[in-house]
Amino acid sequence: MKKVLFFIGTLVIASVFMGCGKDEEKGNPEALIGTWEYESAIYIIDGQTIPMEEEYNETITFYADGKVESSEDGVGTYTTKGYSITLTFTDKVTGKPLVIGPGQSFVWSGKDVGFDFDITGKIKQQTYSVQGNKLIITVEIEASAMGQNMTLTTRGVYKKVVS
Repeated sequence: MKKVLFFIGTLVIASVFMGCGKDEEKGNPEALIGTWEYESAIYIIDGQTIPMEEEYNETITFYADGKVESSEDGVGTYTTKGYSITLTFTDKVTGKPLVIGPGQSFVWSGKDVGFDFDITGKIKQQTYSVQGNKLIITVEIEASAMGQNMTLTTRGVYKKVVS
């Protein structure tokens, strides 16, 4: 009898944890809807946290129909899968789609900010979470610069200004 009760108890506990995991995988894209204003960001490079100290005045508006508008990147679309998010804008210079999301590769020119090298990389994951009136977008990147490989994570925090 003890074995039967133990087995049933184990099944109940396992089903609770599996059920919670499924809910978490759904995400909450409705929580994105509204206008968000940049508040702060940090970089984590190979485990070392570096606060971003430059002023940045971006606002992002997410609409229920899958459109997004950014003061930095213009008008585009967004899709979510669980807590993963992909943003697609039209590149202002080339006119081509600029996709920012998991699996996307990039080359970033360091010359734009005074470096003599480029950074190449691939976005491993890009996730969002909404906590109260805060939107947190986290991007994890595998990158390479000057022959060095690194893991770079950026975490941007935005404050909701309009629902």
